[in-house]
Amino acid sequence: MTAPDLHPEELLDGAAAGVLSTDERARLDLHLSACPACRFELQARADFAAMPLPSMAVDELVTRALAGMPSASVAPARRRRVSPAMAFAAVLMVGAVSFAAAGLARPIAVLLGIAAPEVISQPVPAPSPRVQRPAPTVPMIEEIVTPPAPPLVEVPVVQPRVVVEERKLSPPPPPPAPVITAAELFRLATAARTEGRRTDAEQTYRELTNRFPSSPEANVSHAVMGRLLLDLNRPSDALVELDAALASRDGSLREDALANRALALDALNDVAAARTAWELLLTEFPTSIHARRAKERLEVLTAP
Repeated sequence: MTAPDLHPEELLDGAAAGVLSTDERARLDLHLSACPACRFELQARADFAAMPLPSMAVDELVTRALAGMPSASVAPARRRRVSPAMAFAAVLMVGAVSFAAAGLARPIAVLLGIAAPEVISQPVPAPSPRVQRPAPTVPMIEEIVTPPAPPLVEVPVVQPRVVVEERKLSPPPPPPAPVITAAELFRLATAARTEGRRTDAEQTYRELTNRFPSSPEANVSHAVMGRLLLDLNRPSDALVELDAALASRDGSLREDALANRALALDALNDVAAARTAWELLLTEFPTSIHARRAKERLEVLTAP
């Protein structure tokens, strides 16, 4: 404890009982060096502990206090130096004994028969004279007429009308439309072509090329649709789609697109254009799977 305004009561009690440890004793000494109040309290406890406390006869102490006699238990010959703490405690004890004696003097004297108990007399009020009042006169009633009871009227019970509000439930919102992508359209068109639904396949391919013209699926759709239209015996329409596939410069489509374009020109009986188309195929792809057919067509187209 370092602040002098905080008093370590537990350390003071331990010091008075002699049970402090070394660390606790050091803390108490440090506090006592800065706190005069605790030093005074510790000194007072030591003085009271050193003072002999003879047994006290309460009756004798009260009798002597009432008679103003000195206590017989205090030897006048023996004197000792009284510390300030002891003097302060003695003043408190004498004041307490005097107060008790003053308060108990009258009751003790009454018990011993020395004084009579106090009787507090109170005046008794005189009784007020009784006044006789005349008895009230009750008028005579010749006849008591009981009025007839009113007729009972049956009140109809009206049932409360409960109005149930009909809540109109709005229909649930329609599910969101699926997002159509180029890949999804290409899948649907391929499935229709595989299943033999060529018209559906053509319509789906055209929707794909119109909505997503720059997508990779659109380039493939032009090439596939050109072959589909050749199978439908529509060489003019097939030629348009094959030219679009070749314009995309997709190398993976070029070999088949050149072969199908030459076949479309053959179907249109355009000999010069067909011969040029077959020669271009052999020039760019000499080992193509279509090379044999290209050579055969060139022999026919160049024969006199």
